[in-house]
Amino acid sequence: MKKSYAANTFLAIFIIFMITLAAFILVFSRVIRENQNVSRETTLTDVGPSAGRVLFIDAGHGGEDGGAVSLTGQKESELNLKVSQKLQILASFYGLSTKMTRDSQEIAYPEELKNVHSRKVWDTKQRVSLINQEKDAFLISIHQNKYTTSGPSGCQVFYTDEEQSKAVSDQIQAEMRYFAPGNRKNAVKISKDIYLMNNITCPGILVECAFLSNPADSMKIEQDSYQLDLVCVILGGYCSVMGR
Repeated sequence: MKKSYAANTFLAIFIIFMITLAAFILVFSRVIRENQNVSRETTLTDVGPSAGRVLFIDAGHGGEDGGAVSLTGQKESELNLKVSQKLQILASFYGLSTKMTRDSQEIAYPEELKNVHSRKVWDTKQRVSLINQEKDAFLISIHQNKYTTSGPSGCQVFYTDEEQSKAVSDQIQAEMRYFAPGNRKNAVKISKDIYLMNNITCPGILVECAFLSNPADSMKIEQDSYQLDLVCVILGGYCSVMGR
């Protein structure tokens, strides 16, 4: 009886895994097909050889820096990590070489740093140093947005000065119109006060996945299924410009 129960449990887990894998492939394939049908001004040949040999994925905030908070009380840093981990898994499944700036909520700070500000500064500089050690990389930094009112919504992509950064961000933002038809945002150049994005030596983009101040956005971004769809769009846009 116990063996039969164990066998049935294993079978159920296996079936769930295969369904999840099939969903990955189905959604990602759909994104790639749509990418091929989207008329865009910038292509891989326009931006030159791929700078994305290593895809660096940065889960924004972390450790003592929780970032913004959702309407249900979930920290932005936790959501960023969940989305980033899904992106890393999918990118690896697709054959890309990946690295992450963090893979845990915990960050081991130097003992001499006694306040949150100094620890946040140290962590940010550590991430910049880690990314800049890679000679051939592309950075995708995952974040969540928040506003003083509940009105603003939707994902938005920000890019650095690199031409490849703009090409990738424009493509992902264009794909967002298929993923979320109500999203009419355009990709925007990152502001000069974002230390990490302005001090990396490789191309990079920052993705504000959702507005935690918006009830619909806040609810969706906490769902695993929505996170999976979102990373398919992000990776699909990246690969359509940068290749593998």
